[in-house]
Amino acid sequence: MILTAILISDCSPKEDINKGKELKLWYNQPAQSWNDALPLANGRLAAMVKGDVSREIITLNEETLWSGYPEDCNNAEAKVYLPKVREAIFNGEYEKADELCLHMQGCKCSPYAPMANLVFDYQTGDSLIDYYRELDITRAVAHIRYETEKGEFTREVFISHPDQVILIKLTSKNPGQLTFKVGLSSLLKHHLQIDPDLTMILKGKCPKIANVLRFPEDPVHYDDMDGEGMNFDARLKVDARDGEVSVQDSFLYISNSTEVDLYFSAGTSFNGFDKSPGLEGKNPETISIPYLNSAVQKGYEKIKKDHINDYASFFNRVSFDLNAPSPADIPTDELLKRYKTASPILHLEELLFQYGRYLFISCSREGGVPIHLQGKWSNSVLPPWNDNYTTNINLQMSYWPGNPANLAELNQPLFHQIKNMSINGKKTASINYGCRGWCAHHNSDIWAQTYPAGEYGKFGTKSVKWMHFPLAGAWLCQHLFDHYLFTGDEAFLLNEAYPLMKGAAIFLLDWLIESPEGLLVTCPSVSPELSFVTHDGQAASADFASTVDIAITRELFNNCIKSAEILGIDLSFKDTLETMVHQLPAYKTGDRGQLQEWYHDWKEAEVTHRHLSHLYGLHPGNQISPLTTPELAKACKKSLEIRGDKAVGWSLAWKVCMWARLLDGNRAHKLIENVFTYVEPDETKEGYRKPGTYPNLLGSCPPLILDSNFGYVAGVTEMLLQSHLGEVHLLPALPDIWTEGQVSGLCARGAYVVDIAWGNGELTEAVIHSEKTGTCTIRYKDAVKKINLQEGVPYMVSFEDF
Repeated sequence: MILTAILISDCSPKEDINKGKELKLWYNQPAQSWNDALPLANGRLAAMVKGDVSREIITLNEETLWSGYPEDCNNAEAKVYLPKVREAIFNGEYEKADELCLHMQGCKCSPYAPMANLVFDYQTGDSLIDYYRELDITRAVAHIRYETEKGEFTREVFISHPDQVILIKLTSKNPGQLTFKVGLSSLLKHHLQIDPDLTMILKGKCPKIANVLRFPEDPVHYDDMDGEGMNFDARLKVDARDGEVSVQDSFLYISNSTEVDLYFSAGTSFNGFDKSPGLEGKNPETISIPYLNSAVQKGYEKIKKDHINDYASFFNRVSFDLNAPSPADIPTDELLKRYKTASPILHLEELLFQYGRYLFISCSREGGVPIHLQGKWSNSVLPPWNDNYTTNINLQMSYWPGNPANLAELNQPLFHQIKNMSINGKKTASINYGCRGWCAHHNSDIWAQTYPAGEYGKFGTKSVKWMHFPLAGAWLCQHLFDHYLFTGDEAFLLNEAYPLMKGAAIFLLDWLIESPEGLLVTCPSVSPELSFVTHDGQAASADFASTVDIAITRELFNNCIKSAEILGIDLSFKDTLETMVHQLPAYKTGDRGQLQEWYHDWKEAEVTHRHLSHLYGLHPGNQISPLTTPELAKACKKSLEIRGDKAVGWSLAWKVCMWARLLDGNRAHKLIENVFTYVEPDETKEGYRKPGTYPNLLGSCPPLILDSNFGYVAGVTEMLLQSHLGEVHLLPALPDIWTEGQVSGLCARGAYVVDIAWGNGELTEAVIHSEKTGTCTIRYKDAVKKINLQEGVPYMVSFEDF
């Protein structure tokens, strides 16, 4: 097999590389529940649109609206109990160690909060003749169209990032047929007023505490409006082309109109992760009023044009086409139900990939806060898992698509959160453990909390496997170095990434202790969320040197070493790390042929558990590969087989990534087929509580969390392009069912953008776009070649069989 590289003259970006693809979710009925409403967001503001005909409730969110405040829950007692825990572990008293760990916890993190409900009561006729609802992900616009005996009505909804408002347009095909009431309400403490100019104003407050563990009988506690807790200001302005607008009770009443535009703006008192939102907060009116006034003056059509251009500047960077037909006459929910009835519907696989990119653009914008479990959407004061940041996989998985799916600058909210967590994490490291540097554990929130958030042991010993994971900060640092590898941005490495990585590494220098065998180990150490059973029958969670701990430590040390070499700084620190990395335990293979999860070959308390933390070195790490460590890769494969192919949504997506790293595209696709399991969205119906995908293509854990959507995007990119071993590996895990297709705009480490086309399961050509001058190593199957690239000069690559 020969590789050839040809300089080509033109590589100008296409204005709309997805033109002609039917990238829409559409339905012939309103959503059954909030879980299958159409999600819209601009990073800061978010809405779930169900599309009901007679009474519509659109849930509205703002990304900085959280309960709580910057509570200091670091626990000085942890420092007292740490040597006791370690002694129990090294004595083999694992259950005792778990009990002692309960004394090392802090309070529970705060939940994300729902802002408002926009309520419409329509008078458009009772007999529904026709109905259509869609989300166009090429433009980030939702449409509803329906017909009654009064004629045809349409609604259009989008959320503008440039203008920071939610826009809704209601129209009637027949003049004067729009008559409806609209109002604002909230699940939070609030009051409503309507100004003389008919601006509707909703002022509200988040709970000071929303914690079912601390207060099981009455978990939600408010201060006065001028006391602790986040304040918010939400405003609605109605622009009716004709008809009349009046006030009826607490609603605006629009009658006999033909076209109505509604503008929604909001702001909160959030003033930073370390400031009290109630006592030191911003005035939310300084955010909501200027945005609203500016939008009304600018007008609907200009805002819409700017919104589409802004959104498309991100979305149109990548195309993915399996040359599969788009069944234009079958609604999305029916396609999902039919996916497994015959051969998989490849159009859905294309659509879910681009939908994940749509969600990423919608949820993560520069200057904002990171994606959390439900993206930026919530309809509960006490949402599942607090709808916050779970930092033992879920937050990390949400940002796996950022670099490879060509959305690198949208990683910025994550990096800002890591920086905030490093500040709090320095206190946690010192107060809880007497260590330098910084660390973080299993949970965080907008207040960047870093302590073990177990509510002081109220979860019981089962919480140890979740809460006592001080390697979460070190894991997050992988995203920093990976961003450098993808972009080649040395200024970012010097000024942002390396200082955070170094701080996390310094914590580990102090955290590591010598084991009885003379190795450097972490202790206590868990494999997140999974317990083990010892040979003498103890069921516990805390051991020393769990495989994931050592894999993360090794990776962070090596990344710091590489960074110091690249930057030419901290050479003595580099030497220290080089010495210590060789004292870490090696990977081990257990008696089942699997990669051991713990230092000892313990059995899992739950064999088919959702977490795969011990395989970190395979993915997202780069320490294990069939190409470099075939025996360890074989052990990883055995571990995946033991875990099985059934899992919650995000775990399925992680398994796709891992099978792709094992270069097994068919097995990866088998997991993709499990992702497309239809889940009933109505929680009152049978089939609601199972993993898979809701009709709106959002992932079900259950219930709804979005990291499975982002993990799916990452899995598809791993099947088409890999670069973690220092090579641009083309089509490394192409499944047989993807016989032909093309993808353009994917990114590879080394600051490359790659376009790939294939037919009959074989590469036909690839184009490498270089953002820097240098040597690039290309791999396809067993063929490898180095080519010289120049900045801005594309190369066409092809392989031919002898």
